[in-house]
Amino acid sequence: RKMIVCRMIKSYAGFHRCVGLICHNCVKFNGRESDYSALTRDFEDNVDEKVLEAVRNASAAAAAKAAAESKAVAAATGGAGGAAAAAPPVAGAAAAAGTNGAA
Repeated sequence: RKMIVCRMIKSYAGFHRCVGLICHNCVKFNGRESDYSALTRDFEDNVDEKVLEAVRNASAAAAAKAAAESKAVAAATGGAGGAAAAAPPVAGAAAAAGTNGAA
């Protein structure tokens, strides 16, 4: 928790890497056949599942946010996403924009 609060861990990958290192050190220190190592392997499997679940949820939330933003932009620009749906510029607007009005 301290590493997250201090911003030493900034991503799910960083968190997963730190947990993996802790588990590796536990097995290395206590030996592969110890009870601690067996618990550590189970713990690491659970962490793997939870981190993958968190990444999937974050990805789905980001995709939903992007879709909502895209929908809002499409609604604000007339539904087709911008220039393709916009009416051709009038001569005065084209001159003010510095173009000749040709598409």
